[in-house]
Formats: sequence, C-alpha cells, structure tokens
Amino acid sequence: MDSAQFKASQAQWRKWYNFLSGSEKWLNIRGHEISGRDMLDWRFLNHGYEPIAADDVAPVLRPEDEAGRSSLQLYHHLATKAPLEGKDVLEVGSGRGGGSWYVARYHRPRRMIGMDLAENAVEFARRAHKAPGLSYQVGDALNLPFTDRSFDAVLNVESSHCYDSIDTFASELKRVLRPGGVVLLTDLRPAQDMPELGRTFEAAGFRIASTQDITANVVRAIDRRSQDATNINAFLKSKALLSAWQMLVTEETAETFEGTAEDFFVTPSSKTYRCLVEREILYWTFVMSAPA
Repeated sequence: MDSAQFKASQAQWRKWYNFLSGSEKWLNIRGHEISGRDMLDWRFLNHGYEPIAADDVAPVLRPEDEAGRSSLQLYHHLATKAPLEGKDVLEVGSGRGGGSWYVARYHRPRRMIGMDLAENAVEFARRAHKAPGLSYQVGDALNLPFTDRSFDAVLNVESSHCYDSIDTFASELKRVLRPGGVVLLTDLRPAQDMPELGRTFEAAGFRIASTQDITANVVRAIDRRSQDATNINAFLKSKALLSAWQMLVTEETAETFEGTAEDFFVTPSSKTYRCLVEREILYWTFVMSAPA
C-alpha cells in the first residue's frame, strides 16, 4: 500500500471514528437493536496486541477486564516502556476512554487525562470510567488545551495516522511536556513512511530512545479476535448498523459500506489485514524523550 492509498483509507477511518464515538446516541434515538455488547460496552478502538517473545509476559488482569484483554495488552505494552506511577500523564486520542482507564488503575499516575476531539466519546468515557486521578477532556491533538510543561508523559495509541500534521503534533507535545518528558507512541503507517515519523519528532527536538516493530503482535491479535464466536462479524452484517451508517454518515452503497467496515475493523478478509501480513503496512512503537 502506497502513501496515497493509505491516505484514502484514512478518510474512511475518520468517518468510522466519528461514527462510533457517538454510537449511544444513534442507538437510543433511532431505536436500532444490535445484539450483545456490540456497541454500548466498547471501551477500546485499537487492533490489539498479543505477546509472542518468551520474555514478553501478558499482564495479569482483573476478571472484569478480561473481555478487553487484547486491546489492554497494547496499552500494557506501551505503558511499561516508562515509569508512570506518581506522574502527570496525558493520552492524546483517548477514544472511548478504556486505555486511560486502564493506565489510571494499573500504573497509578498522579493524574491521568484522556483527551479526544470527539465530544461524544469524551461524554461516554466520563460516564463509563471512574478511577482516582482520572479525567477526560475534549481537545485537538494539533492545538492541545494545556499550558506549557504540564505533563511528564504522553501516550498516543493508534491515533496519529489520522492527524493532518505530525510536525504540529510533535511541536505541541514538546510544548506541554516537562523537560525530559516521555512520548509513548504506537501506530501504523505504510512501510516506506514509517521512518519519516521518527525523523519528524527528531526534527522537533525529541530523542528517540527506542523503536519496536510490533506488526506481528498486532496481526496475532487480529487473528485471535477473528476466532472469537462473538466477534465483530455478526456486528458488521447488522442491517441496523448499515442503516445508521447510511443515515448519519454517508449515502454509500451497502457494498462500499461492507468494504470500509471490514477495513476499519481489520477483519482477516480486509485490505489492511493483507497489507499488515505482507508488511506493506507496519505497526511500530516509539519511545521518545523531550529535550532536558
């Protein structure tokens, strides 16, 4: 997948992010019925992570968190890259809030703020997730609503690929981080574009402490999710979902909807899945520090 094709996919992915962020409203207002926890209990919108290496130990989770294990493991993978206990931590692009909720409870920062551009997502997160020091706020990744030097660490999970300017994003992170503060970022890009992500942060003054290719871990998580008898397939075939999508998002045909839905959720039959398997798209983790 080249850069132009990836950007075309980004446009569709943005529609899905916006659509899902307000899912409760269209479910309640329109009266659609989608079985099980398909929408209302969703706390995460990432592709997940499965340990592969012998020394990559899966986290011990509370019983109530097991349903979200795959997505939580991506946050565990990232949050263990730097000490967060007692720190002031920001997640940019917190979505439906489950990741910030996990970090607040398991890694015990002094303050954990989940920030997202979608007001509906922030409203859901405030209702659904409670923990000491945890709060959620509406904000733009390219114009962060915080004063200079407010945070010790910033997390960014599977979000930056939708930003219009990584240069501006990097500049804003540098502004709100304290000297030596840490950026923990994990995301996907076309293989040829991934090195540029690191170079952009270096140009902004960050030092890259480490990078890690976790493409295989993400593919493993997608494979495991697809084997779940209660997985996303029934949800994607829901006539109610198609109806709501067409009413609230676009006038696209059912055929186009099915393709974009599979690609957003990265089912094994999707283009994005194939590109991950064939390594045309890579998924990397970056650990970076702001100037001291």
